[in-house]
Amino acid sequence: MESRFEKYIEDNRNRFDIEEPDREIIWKGIKSAKKRRLRNLRINTIRVAASVIAIITISVFVINRDNTGYKYSLSEYSDEWGVRESEYNALINKKMALINSDKNTSNEIIVFLKDELNEIDKLYIQAFEDIKTSGTMDQIVDTIFDTYEKRLQILNQIINEIEKQKVYENNDKKHKV
Repeated sequence: MESRFEKYIEDNRNRFDIEEPDREIIWKGIKSAKKRRLRNLRINTIRVAASVIAIITISVFVINRDNTGYKYSLSEYSDEWGVRESEYNALINKKMALINSDKNTSNEIIVFLKDELNEIDKLYIQAFEDIKTSGTMDQIVDTIFDTYEKRLQILNQIINEIEKQKVYENNDKKHKV
């Protein structure tokens, strides 16, 4: 006993052999697929460009950051201040190494926080300029140590953002699989 489908095919075999595919529909499908690939290529290009810009920005920041550390030192004015300053610098360097070891620092919040670090560096440099012109005043030294505290706070925020981004990406990968 034949199924209805098999009977239909048998009865209409001549029609199947004569008809040709609709070329217009095929070309529309090809063009649509090509547009999707181009759109994906543009998106990937934008992502690569954003990553390159972030890497360049971070590199400039790190280069400038290293340079500012060697120009000024409170140890010239007081051994106690010098020791305290060294402790801050050691903490900051550890946190910077942790941040720089992570390749995923293109997050908008992280870029903003790094801009804030640059602003704090400007305050730090200005405070040392004030010491040179005014002498060692306690208020200026307090400002310098305050800049160290703020740097550490911002570096901690950057580390937290990196960790949040890693958790998000791990969760995202789990959901895609």
